[in-house]
Amino acid sequence: MTHSRLFLLGASLTSCFHAARGLEAKDVLSYSLGRTTFFPRVNLSSTYSDNVAYNDRFPVSDMVMSIAPGMGVQFGRMGENMLTASYQLEQIFYLENDQFNAQNHSFQISGLRERGRFKYNHSASLQYQTTLIGGTVSDPLLFGSSLKAGRFIYNTVHVLDYTLSTKTGIYVGPSYTATDYEEGTPLFDTSDVSGVVGFRYTLTPKTHLFGEMQYGQSEVDPNRSADVKGPSSTALRGFVGTRFDFSSRISGSVKVGYEIRSFQNDAPAPSEPVVSASVTYKPAQKTSVSTFYSRSSSLSIQSSSETAVSDSLGLTLSQQIGNTGKFGATTGLAYQTSSYVSSASTGRTDEFVSATVGFFYNFQLWFKTGVGYSHTQSTSSLPAALGYTENRVALTVSVGY
Repeated sequence: MTHSRLFLLGASLTSCFHAARGLEAKDVLSYSLGRTTFFPRVNLSSTYSDNVAYNDRFPVSDMVMSIAPGMGVQFGRMGENMLTASYQLEQIFYLENDQFNAQNHSFQISGLRERGRFKYNHSASLQYQTTLIGGTVSDPLLFGSSLKAGRFIYNTVHVLDYTLSTKTGIYVGPSYTATDYEEGTPLFDTSDVSGVVGFRYTLTPKTHLFGEMQYGQSEVDPNRSADVKGPSSTALRGFVGTRFDFSSRISGSVKVGYEIRSFQNDAPAPSEPVVSASVTYKPAQKTSVSTFYSRSSSLSIQSSSETAVSDSLGLTLSQQIGNTGKFGATTGLAYQTSSYVSSASTGRTDEFVSATVGFFYNFQLWFKTGVGYSHTQSTSSLPAALGYTENRVALTVSVGY
């Protein structure tokens, strides 16, 4: 890193500190109007990356600035029927490579409605992103640089729960996810609609069992005339699982099942075990260790009639420093491997490894700062896929809720 970039990194953080300290608590805390509460917020960050284009062949370093104002609204009170909504705008600036400048929009809404034995939960999100797509996706028009493409990302989940007794209940609900890339992008749009039917059972006050069946249908559509529309795909999944809170030290959840997937054109499709597990252990009052593992399958966005089976695992350690509860540190490791199954790319495997360490200080509940370092590696056995190694240092300031 050059001296000029170090200066800019420090100067930008200093200006963020002064701006935040100049705000009064009444300017950033929540505002209430009857049963409606407003939560204004803004996130500021300065990041240095030695590979902003995610390209080991032509690595480019740069300073990246981000400002992300937003607003949250809550209708109702916690523990009651409630609806929440939020919007955030993120503007990203690259100091030397302004062709990568980006603007992201994010909107979320969620709610809870209870009446008698019925409980209805729902959530929906809509994002528009223009940032670079990291990983093994490349743009041949940018000399192998990672792809920069506008895309809409949709997600919605609805669950209607009915209580049969003090210990048992059933639930049903649909969900929908989709990613829509701009025209001309060498990636496939994907959409997935599915439904779930499940039951829950309270074994003990701190141990809950559940089981469910899911059925879904997926579609892939090209964004270039030269690409062929992919066949639709169906998936049937069955799960059993448990959520537990054994003590003040151990809590988590485990979900194990099996998925059967098929393509409309009878292309090769894996039928695989699927798993989702997370456990948190607190060996001491100020120390927390969390681990997770998941195994899942999804349609490829780079080729039709192709499925990716992914195994992901990670470990996070959090440590409170001192007795005030305001200062702490976190470190984590994450690993993912994805194996692709199709008639064209059997044998392709992608790997992703990430290591992070960070320190944070909470001046107030509404005023938080942090500094962090991350190292990331992405590789693929497919020679045409773009791998990268990135080192990143970030300074962040968050004001509001």
